[in-house]
Amino acid sequence: MACLETDFLIALIRKDKDALKKLKQLVEKGEKIIIGHYNRIIGLEVESW
Repeated sequence: MACLETDFLIALIRKDKDALKKLKQLVEKGEKIIIGHYNRIIGLEVESW
């Protein structure tokens, strides 16, 4: 399970290529992704990248 930090989320919003690459790797590995203390699982559409 990967917990995304605020800095990483901001990098994604800014479309940072390294952050997008890392997120894509996590999704391809089938990792469950949570954000901060909310512990919400988010779904991502890798194909839209």
